[in-house]
Amino acid sequence: MSLMLRFVLTGIATLLILATTSKSVIAQDAVPGWHSNLTQALRLSEESGKPLFIVFRCVR
Repeated sequence: MSLMLRFVLTGIATLLILATTSKSVIAQDAVPGWHSNLTQALRLSEESGKPLFIVFRCVR
């Protein structure tokens, strides 16, 4: 397989991956401030298929 064909196929594969993962980006834009409502964040996490990552920090 030529180098140019590999390059084209890699580009097509990359575009397909980006097109199928754009759903997760939409969930972030759907509700600004999702980080202040845990129930809403859980719902959006389930809808988008993205895991919910929670960090607890101690602030003095």
